[in-house]
Amino acid sequence: MAARASVIDRRPSRRDRISFLSRGLPIPPPSLRTKVVRNADALNFLTSGRNHYEFITSMLERNGVTPGDSVLDFGCGCGRVLRWWWLNGFEPELSGTDINPDLIDWCRHNLPFVEAAVNDELPPLAFEDDRFDLIYTISIFTHLPEARQRLWLDELMRTVKPGGHLLFTVAGSAYAETLTPEDRGRYEDGELVVHFDEQPGSNLCAVYHPRSYVERLVDGLELIDAFSGDPDQNMRQDAYLLRKPLA
Repeated sequence: MAARASVIDRRPSRRDRISFLSRGLPIPPPSLRTKVVRNADALNFLTSGRNHYEFITSMLERNGVTPGDSVLDFGCGCGRVLRWWWLNGFEPELSGTDINPDLIDWCRHNLPFVEAAVNDELPPLAFEDDRFDLIYTISIFTHLPEARQRLWLDELMRTVKPGGHLLFTVAGSAYAETLTPEDRGRYEDGELVVHFDEQPGSNLCAVYHPRSYVERLVDGLELIDAFSGDPDQNMRQDAYLLRKPLA
């Protein structure tokens, strides 16, 4: 009997997928990737950045919002999301800021299309008033204790142009079921739930935002859209899109 012909596996290899997704841009070393996505996997770094970029742009599009001429990634890490604006042909100004100087140093040396700056634990940012059309921040308010929430919201609004937009994400509806009964009760009563607030800005500091709390936090700003976290739509965290008043 003739030997059965072998089946050729035509699926792209892991290396090919990484090469396709990176499209010639450098990929941060494992030590930096781990600081951003909590593991060293290059494919996860690239796909999660692409997914979050697509989520941001889809939220803007469904609300008739364009990124404008200047975009800031607050808490940009080593450009996990920023790289996708450039890869998708976004030509206007891209900026990023982060508290970790090692991550910003990598951006400065490897992502020449990004103006990268280090920020301190507290405002101000190294940008002038009314600089950006769009600021987005992914999973940063999830690590800020209550005393810093409004401080940073006000600072981001300072650097957004009148009529510009802020998109930020928080641990909300999809995370509430992981809380203890006591914390869940506080969450359902509209209270901010904070773990390890003595470690502000670190991954250890975990913050959970009920929607009613967010609505109080952003009082005075125009809430354009609110999204309840859904992993099937590339975003497990809740997301909010705000507009800065014209006057």
